[in-house]
Amino acid sequence: MFNMDISVQSGNTEIEWVMGMNKWNGNIYDREDNFIWIMSGTTVDELPYIRDGEQIIITIHGKVPDSVTITEHILREDGSRKYNIDGMTYDVDFGVSGKTTVLTLTPNIATALSSNSRDYEPGGIIKGFSIICTWGKNECEYGFVIRGDAAFTITPPVDTVTVDEAREIVSAHYPNALSVTYIGDEAISYTSPPAPVECYMFEVHTPSEHPLPVGVDNASEALFKVAVSKERGIFFTYGNGEWGAFTGAMEWSGATQHMTLDDVRAIAQKIGPDLTMGDLRGFIGEDVGSGIFIMKYNVENPDFALLVGSGDWDKPVMYARLVNTADGGYDDYIDIRYYDVDIFIAEGSKELVRPLPEMDSENIQFNVTMTIQNITPDGLSFQFQNPNVYFLNR
Repeated sequence: MFNMDISVQSGNTEIEWVMGMNKWNGNIYDREDNFIWIMSGTTVDELPYIRDGEQIIITIHGKVPDSVTITEHILREDGSRKYNIDGMTYDVDFGVSGKTTVLTLTPNIATALSSNSRDYEPGGIIKGFSIICTWGKNECEYGFVIRGDAAFTITPPVDTVTVDEAREIVSAHYPNALSVTYIGDEAISYTSPPAPVECYMFEVHTPSEHPLPVGVDNASEALFKVAVSKERGIFFTYGNGEWGAFTGAMEWSGATQHMTLDDVRAIAQKIGPDLTMGDLRGFIGEDVGSGIFIMKYNVENPDFALLVGSGDWDKPVMYARLVNTADGGYDDYIDIRYYDVDIFIAEGSKELVRPLPEMDSENIQFNVTMTIQNITPDGLSFQFQNPNVYFLNR
């Protein structure tokens, strides 16, 4: 067998690679996926970070292949494919020698399918590259994995408040308070599992005629602790052994109701596109976002969950996805504001009940490799121009 070594390099960084045979001398190999093999022996933080626009040089040191196909896939942390779609194929030009090519990383539109805001942070995407080489009827596959960037960067503005501004928020909730005293900073949690929120802590002294917080009653005067988050200025009270968020003056938002499929149907039919996070304040959910609100509501049927994302508590949400989690993933979903909930639950198919809203940009061009068309809040419809055309409707 001839030399089958390659080298993969970006700048001064040597990128580790693995190789597995697919077909050789009439034998077909059933083997572990290259990406899963790589990620079984490394962590995400150990992967090299290569930004879009930077170059990767691939050199084949042995016999020149008859054909080479290079495809980029978006991966989970274990190396498995994150989305059930074809990868993005790069044009390959190994020049006169047939042994060296330069890949210039281009934005991969599939990264925009993620509902996890952490994926939109620098280096938040795991990209796996498959290099399939053929020599006659023989075929092998090389693979390497890097960290990269999402095609779109979502950096929502995060409002921060000062101690004085936080004190004003507390005073607005308790206008008749005898005193509002700042007592230091503390990280509290109001979600399950716990997700610490950095807060300013205050001690509030109120007369008996003023409304008291949850868990405090029958007092001539009350002295109790409240908190205001340093980001967004969210107001919290403490009662019955736990912290809870208020969404308006003296309006308790402690969630007590487990969401059912009937609740999902009612939300879809009665509220639809006007849905806000505030409409869901009574349902028990888990905050899974970072930088934007992303709440996950486990539905009584274990095969479904409602995933809702928003940049603002009181404005219409960015999406409201009923997800079929039966296979353990989050790729099979509808936006309940626009699609028929009953048909999705019964058949798994998607049927519009309301027209999708028009967006300002209907066509966005990504250099020579792809065109994105008809971007809507519900998802994306796009096509790759080269070498083949693929359509994805979410």
